[in-house]
Amino acid sequence: MKQRRMRSVPPPRGQGAESSANVADQVSRVIATNPGRGRSVWSKTEVSPGIRAAAGVLGIYLSFSVLRLQELYPVLAVPRLPMYLSIAIFVMIVASTPSTGWQIFFTEVLAARWQAVLVVLSVATAPLGIWMTGSLMAALNRYSLSVVVFLASALFLRDRRAMGSALRVVLIAAVVVGVYTLGDSAQTIGQTGRVQLGVSLDPNDLAQILVALAPLALYLAQRAGGRSIHWLAAAGILTMAIVPTESRGGILGLGAVALTLISFGTTKWKKVVYITLVTVAAVAISSAAGSDSRLTDFSDYEGGEGRVAIWKRGLVWMTWRPWGYGMENFPIFFDWMNGSDRAAHNSFIEVGVELGVLGLVAFCAMWFTLARSLLYQRRTAVSLRGRVAGAEGEAILATMILAAMAGTVVSGFFLAKAYASITTFILGLAAATVLGFPFRDPQPIPDGTPQVAPQSSPRQARRHR
Repeated sequence: MKQRRMRSVPPPRGQGAESSANVADQVSRVIATNPGRGRSVWSKTEVSPGIRAAAGVLGIYLSFSVLRLQELYPVLAVPRLPMYLSIAIFVMIVASTPSTGWQIFFTEVLAARWQAVLVVLSVATAPLGIWMTGSLMAALNRYSLSVVVFLASALFLRDRRAMGSALRVVLIAAVVVGVYTLGDSAQTIGQTGRVQLGVSLDPNDLAQILVALAPLALYLAQRAGGRSIHWLAAAGILTMAIVPTESRGGILGLGAVALTLISFGTTKWKKVVYITLVTVAAVAISSAAGSDSRLTDFSDYEGGEGRVAIWKRGLVWMTWRPWGYGMENFPIFFDWMNGSDRAAHNSFIEVGVELGVLGLVAFCAMWFTLARSLLYQRRTAVSLRGRVAGAEGEAILATMILAAMAGTVVSGFFLAKAYASITTFILGLAAATVLGFPFRDPQPIPDGTPQVAPQSSPRQARRHR
């Protein structure tokens, strides 16, 4: 559904000061107007009050699906609860998104189309692969949950208030996991001393989650302004909790987050703050790790035949069968060829071998298109900073989502997590940021124009919380 953009009427010549109506007109040239609410209207920036109230429920679902909190506290391990929550969330998605909403979603967010391609390939490659039953069961029982995470994150969290509510719940759960990781009672792998969480998250998996969530804690810290000390502390806990995992991929991912923050700080002052935080974190991590930690040696990941050898095999196997071997069949084919099953240890190799070359293209295109859109949105928001209320917050949000994406991609380069919930959550959150961006096709606003919030309805006119 096409949206009309309001055209401002130039003030009469000789008029010295603009009236409030003219100021609103100036802002309307910058703000993508959403039609007024009605039964047939779907807003790109707002969800219904019911969905906004249920954002906390989505946060709980993400705590189960992404953080696997039930494995840390067995009392929460209700049989098949994640599946039931997934079904409930999916019903909410279908009930709250009309056909117009789906059309807007797939039009505005190119990554949504590529995600649809991956879903189709997860089923289509099964009969063409080497173990059809296993691929179909993986798509139905595991990948389907990750797809629901993507859709719920993208569609529900496009509303910035709903996003804040869900992130608060997820990050509180993440801090609980981080404190557990730093504690003496944390579960470790054999004699290595490396901390893991339950049976689902090994040390590398846990590190990737912590890397991805740390920038989101920084976003809430800046969003809260003067009340941000507890979210800064949360970001510190998540960062330090990576050390007990001794995940070198996690450390590299954390480095990617740091470089992104320094590169895309919205002001010189923020860049100085980020550099200071990164320096303090680096010193703290180095001191906590010690000289005998595996974090100090990046020469080999596996000892003997390392990840690079596995990646080379995967690239060759893609040329043998470019249409794919079927979801979760990389370890099986590796076992056939080498006598012992091994994971791909790389999300891109994993999806390329299992879902074929088209799957690899779709997976890469999701990251690329979202990053490109976020970079554009960040530039737009920075250009409006100080003249339009809310622009600074959008610039910060785009920066932090880019940092979370960078950390997820880099750490995922050493892990086979292409279909994991943490991957689809970060992708969905990026899609929500793109979909809910309130400023589009900006026109220059004269210097000195008073700040006017991007409001198009009485509900939007309320204070942004």
